Amino acid sequence: MEKDVFFRLLDRYLSGNSSEQEDRLLAEYYRRLDESARQTLGKEKESALKQLMLQNIERRINRRLQHKRIRLWYTIAASIVLLLAIVGFLYMQQKNQATNALVQNNVILPGGNKATLTLADGSQVTLTDAGKGTLAKQGGMEVEKTADGKIEYKVRDAKNTLAVDAVNRITTPRGGQYQLVLSDGTKVWLNAASSISYPIVFTGRTREVTITGEVYFEVAHRPKQPFRVHAGNQTIEDIGTSFDVNAYADEPDRRVTLLEGAVKVGSVLLHPGEQSVEKDGNLSVTNVDARKVIAWKDGYFLFHNASLATIMRQLARWYDVDVEYEGKIPDVHFGGGIARSSNIDEALSILEKSGIHFKIQNKKIIVMP
Repeated sequence: MEKDVFFRLLDRYLSGNSSEQEDRLLAEYYRRLDESARQTLGKEKESALKQLMLQNIERRINRRLQHKRIRLWYTIAASIVLLLAIVGFLYMQQKNQATNALVQNNVILPGGNKATLTLADGSQVTLTDAGKGTLAKQGGMEVEKTADGKIEYKVRDAKNTLAVDAVNRITTPRGGQYQLVLSDGTKVWLNAASSISYPIVFTGRTREVTITGEVYFEVAHRPKQPFRVHAGNQTIEDIGTSFDVNAYADEPDRRVTLLEGAVKVGSVLLHPGEQSVEKDGNLSVTNVDARKVIAWKDGYFLFHNASLATIMRQLARWYDVDVEYEGKIPDVHFGGGIARSSNIDEALSILEKSGIHFKIQNKKIIVMP
């Protein structure tokens, strides 16, 4: 693709007339450009371009919410990828030289699929290194790692499973994430520094699991066997649902966000697009863009008026770093997206445009006003 074609596609994107295919083509072309071939823009056009990109993403999200769900997330993802590519393009020549020198010596890579499975007998399986196939046998159940890297529970001897009273646990470290399918068909995604404990087979009147950190569920509906999630002092009961539970110990509150169906948080019934927030024993409900809340599951951080402290806690968990502040934590808020596949220096370079500065020392990020 010639550079003039690149900029024609860019103009179509900014005017809101580009197709999904053109968005992907534009982002891919940027990634293949040599740094020496990248062109810089004037400050006025650069500033206008950044603002238009952010507005364009918000406009597309709002507009496409009225169309088919299956197409929605791919459109948003394509827009986010393009935003990241163009932001990098605009700022490549302007990065702070001192920060660059530090980053070159301290490359901090993003997280990935890492987890440990603890079996009922206390033995552990490192899922990160395990090959596909059968990992363990418990009663009449087999634990399998699929070709795409998730864990599934398969019934091999139905008679023996009825007598099994075994609990397994999957734990992700900082810098890890993982996906599994429970024996009832419920799909589970674990974010970094999270865990889930669950029976290998659900034999009682209810299906009960316990989590820490952040976990997203797509629950297999069984009206006669409710699905319950225990997170700290909260109990979330599913009524045929897709929902996210954020219960990190280092967050100031616990949040349950509903995408589809219905859930009960205590005695409060949530509807799609609602989020419950429990803080200091008080429970409130607000409307949110649920797809932004679970963007982590699909490979993105999406922020809407998020505080610097909130963002840094998420980055710390995903990149497995410690965060230290020099002086008071800056009272600034951000909106936008960052691909979780980016190295941490790419994320920090975007945040630096607000006037915040960062220093990397081994696995520590120092925030400087």
